[in-house]
Amino acid sequence: MLALEQERADLMRKTESQQQKLKLEELYKKKLKDLEDKVNSAKVKEREQQAMLKQSGSQKTKIKSLEGEIEKMKSQKVTLMKRMKEESEEHRRWKAERVKELMQVKSQNLKKDREIQMLRRENKKKDLIAKRKQDELAAALKKSKTDKLKQVNGQKDRLRKKNIDMEYL
Repeated sequence: MLALEQERADLMRKTESQQQKLKLEELYKKKLKDLEDKVNSAKVKEREQQAMLKQSGSQKTKIKSLEGEIEKMKSQKVTLMKRMKEESEEHRRWKAERVKELMQVKSQNLKKDREIQMLRRENKKKDLIAKRKQDELAAALKKSKTDKLKQVNGQKDRLRKKNIDMEYL
């Protein structure tokens, strides 16, 4: 800008007519305005660039922060996957133990059911034997009673015959 002002001053001294001076003045005002606009535009661009640099710096900080979070999340994921695997294995072992216990209980129940069935058959057999013996005993008692009655009746008949025979005598 100083160079432009010096150039203008030199040309103004060399020019003699007023009209040429006005044209030069207009020309240099325009050049000065263009330069000021360029300077202002450059300043605006510089501010924008500074803002972009600042924003870029904050974005880099944000990116580093996000990268840190990503690494932390990856680490948490690995830890979580490891814990899930351990819990899954622990659940599998627990389930296997429960299945084993259940199978043992079922086996014991089957064994007890077979034992109960065997005891029921034996009991039924013993009941049948006891009933048969009781029936045999009842039949024997009945026969014995009948025989006794016949014997008693036979003795009574004999006694009566004797009594009748003695009466005739």
